[in-house]
Amino acid sequence: MDNAHTAQLSGKALARARVRTRRRKARRIRRTVVALTVAAFIAAWLGIYVQMVLGKDPALSASARHATKQVAVATTSTTSSKTSSAAAEAKRLAAKKAAERKRAKERAAKAAAAATSTQATTTSSSSSAGTTSSSSPSSVTTSQS
Repeated sequence: MDNAHTAQLSGKALARARVRTRRRKARRIRRTVVALTVAAFIAAWLGIYVQMVLGKDPALSASARHATKQVAVATTSTTSSKTSSAAAEAKRLAAKKAAERKRAKERAAKAAAAATSTQATTTSSSSSAGTTSSSSPSSVTTSQS
């Protein structure tokens, strides 16, 4: 009976040894999978990080042509509206300056006409010695563009 008991113990010991071997193998496989997963994640993250630092964003470069076209269209629209706004502002300023010049010329013409008529009146009243003076008002023409 002692022999059966020893055989039984050795069977249990053998089973325990096999279970330990399986556990070690499973643990080694799990550790290898985790290590490879972490290494792949770090490599991918590092690659993307380096590209971003260098300014070569892969997400932007994939749709860069489409995004560039959209930005170009938006910039053109913005530039056109800025240009048209600037052109409209320039036209308004030019019209304002032209109106100011026209008013100044009209004032100068009125002043010249008034001075001429005053001078003609003064000259005709002082011509008692028999000399006649003829003065004609100066004509000022304005041109509009």
